[in-house]
Amino acid sequence: MTFSNGHWDAEVQLGDKQWFGFLYLVANVKTGKAYLGRKAYWRGGRKTVVKNGCRIPNPALGKTTSWRTYKTSCKPLLAEIKAKPKDFKFFALAEFANKTDLHYWEAALIFEYQCLLTPAYYNNHCPEIYVLPAQQDDRWRHDAHDLIRYWRVKFDKEVNDGGTIL
Repeated sequence: MTFSNGHWDAEVQLGDKQWFGFLYLVANVKTGKAYLGRKAYWRGGRKTVVKNGCRIPNPALGKTTSWRTYKTSCKPLLAEIKAKPKDFKFFALAEFANKTDLHYWEAALIFEYQCLLTPAYYNNHCPEIYVLPAQQDDRWRHDAHDLIRYWRVKFDKEVNDGGTIL
């Protein structure tokens, strides 16, 4: 079955109305370096905006974002992707129903995998967490951990054997 997920490698169709956004992993298949991030499907923000001195409904609120073509917000990684786009794979790890869960689990994985301290990751900051999720649904976590571990083990094996990942 084919999905219209753009360049994102995912087991399901992304962007269903029940989800707010998704966590992703962008991986360089040549160097093994990766980036863990998040992307929202829908535009948020204020319900009203000021235009020409008048408060009007925000026209962008609730519209879909460009998630299918989105690469990453990391500037050094974007420069590398532009230079050598075939060296990168884009994985969607998990979808979340609200902004709180999306931010929380991105930060949790960044800390768990020490993305800020390890040169194997492009990450250079962690998102702010204002409120903890009301309920923590860990069902997706196993799959995300498996993918990240698979990526690290596969890269280490391939590089040590002198081959390439793809």
